[in-house]
Amino acid sequence: VPAPSAADHYREQMLQRISAGVSQLQSMGQMNLVIVAHGHSAAWAIAWLQQQQPAAANGEEQGYALVLIDALENSYAPLRLQDALSGLQLPLLDLLTPYNRNSEFTNRERAGRMHSQQREAYQQIRIPALSLRADYANTVTRRVRGWLKTNAAGRELEG
Repeated sequence: VPAPSAADHYREQMLQRISAGVSQLQSMGQMNLVIVAHGHSAAWAIAWLQQQQPAAANGEEQGYALVLIDALENSYAPLRLQDALSGLQLPLLDLLTPYNRNSEFTNRERAGRMHSQQREAYQQIRIPALSLRADYANTVTRRVRGWLKTNAAGRELEG
């Protein structure tokens, strides 16, 4: 068996880091979790969540939601971002800020694909450039909090 490549080792390390963080939160009694990923880390968050889906397919409630902020393709990811997102069945907020480095076409393609799959728990929100005042962080926080309250409000899980 050949030794794993540096890219494979890196991929595995990233997934282990997410698992360690989630395990820590769950050990503290936090079961309804929002995974927030910015830029290239979107690929790692999605890959980790895809690993969790077999339990969800067996009827086990997972209690996850995903917030992407200016998600970017990652050259180490096994799937394109749009393809990977298509497989996730959880509340998903795709937040676009004025710092987004994707083309307008890429952002619209991602939203269009999710809507064509009738993913009601998906929403793409743009934070306008006018929000780049001193209250920018507050604007982002309010938008995320409002979306979570509507789409991923916590509920008590059995177990």
